[in-house]
Amino acid sequence: TWNTSGLTFDVASRVTLTYYVRKGDSLSSIAQQFHTTVANIRSWNGLKSDRITPGERLTIHTKR
Repeated sequence: TWNTSGLTFDVASRVTLTYYVRKGDSLSSIAQQFHTTVANIRSWNGLKSDRITPGERLTIHTKR
């Protein structure tokens, strides 16, 4: 656990994974599945829009 600017981060409870987009997926549905936001997913992956395609690889940071 570490603290910066009044925010506490528990590094041990965080995990980074690679998610492969499937047909029918949306950033919104992926964000809900991993308890994060569309804005976070876009930021982590350098996406300029919400458009994703099947087979695309996304980096996701989530809690264990």
